[in-house]
Amino acid sequence: MKHLDNTIDKFIGSSIRELRIKRHLDLDALALMVGIKPKTLERIEHGDCGADMTDVANLSHALKVSVDDLFVNVPNKIPILPEDQEKHLNAGRLVNAFVKIKSADVRHDLVCLIRSISGG
Repeated sequence: MKHLDNTIDKFIGSSIRELRIKRHLDLDALALMVGIKPKTLERIEHGDCGADMTDVANLSHALKVSVDDLFVNVPNKIPILPEDQEKHLNAGRLVNAFVKIKSADVRHDLVCLIRSISGG
């Protein structure tokens, strides 16, 4: 079932869009700052595709927020359908764990670690 495939992407995308509008940036300007195509950014904002961790880190930097600010709309628990479980289980666990981290320093260190691993 497709309706939960992009649940997390929709929450993160809505945060990105809200922050972009709040900062008076259009799609073209933010996409240029991040190094992605405007159409890709539009798809990320609508939850039609997910941003990889490098893009999430670059978006948070361009929007002048921490990565955890992009997860502000994500609920503590994301429901996963049995037929989608294998595909989403690790991603859901990662997001659920990330949003539970209370320390901004720990979240920042985690993002830095992911950046270093991904080469970003």
